[in-house]
Amino acid sequence: MIYDSSSLQAFKDCPERYRLSYILGLRKRQEGVENIDLNFGKAIHSGLEAHYKGKNAREAFTKEFGTIVAPDEKVKTLDNGLLLIDAYIKHYEQEDKAFEVLEIEQPDRVKLTDDIEFVVKRDTVIKQQGCIYVLEHKTTKKNFGWDYWSRFEPNAQVSAQAFSCAKKYGECSGVIINAIKCGFRERAYKGEPAGFHCAFQRQIFNRNQAQLEDWKQNTENWISEIEDKIEIDCKYGWKKNEGQCVYCQFKEICTSLQDECVVEQLYENAENPFAYLGDMEKKETK
Repeated sequence: MIYDSSSLQAFKDCPERYRLSYILGLRKRQEGVENIDLNFGKAIHSGLEAHYKGKNAREAFTKEFGTIVAPDEKVKTLDNGLLLIDAYIKHYEQEDKAFEVLEIEQPDRVKLTDDIEFVVKRDTVIKQQGCIYVLEHKTTKKNFGWDYWSRFEPNAQVSAQAFSCAKKYGECSGVIINAIKCGFRERAYKGEPAGFHCAFQRQIFNRNQAQLEDWKQNTENWISEIEDKIEIDCKYGWKKNEGQCVYCQFKEICTSLQDECVVEQLYENAENPFAYLGDMEKKETK
């Protein structure tokens, strides 16, 4: 089995979701408008990946965003995404010249124990004034206040980024959350025009050695629970967390009590449930 932050979080949210996605490898045959938030975030990531590789960010965003159209969507549209990409590049044009890009979207295998490897995919690793940082992109509709930034302290994904970066480079001066906010105003507000708007902010989050060791032990415990569950799957089945059903891609499966006709009609088997991690043997730097 492959373990990473996304698959581990899926198990924590709902063990049945983990089973359907990562063990059976099911996915929707056709994505719908309910996935617009996820698709928009992925497209922004693709645009920024291209930008930091010196490629065309607008083309990368457009290709990843695809052709899904949500008739009532006012924020997460193709045109707004392109506006956001342009605004981001302009906003950080000078600041980004101050750092050197060491790595972009490179999966990294981290050995937690002799038997457990954990895969971490860092968005971007940079070097600035002799220090190594992870630059992690996050899209949000929330304001940049305490209630937004507090979610990263503690945060398992941030800890995994810091842990893996320190293992590879011998240090990690922090994980920079590269927050990207977007929204829509129905009318002008405090001098700001109506319509689509976006804003950008960055904050550094550090982890000391004790915190990293705590993350490592906690991660090992969660993985052990998954592996124990896989061993007894045939006898007991998997728990469901119905509080997570609202936006789950497997909602139809659970609603129909796994009716084979529903599963066959709406879902297909992914060749690789971990395709989002990319080529884990690939070594690409700028």
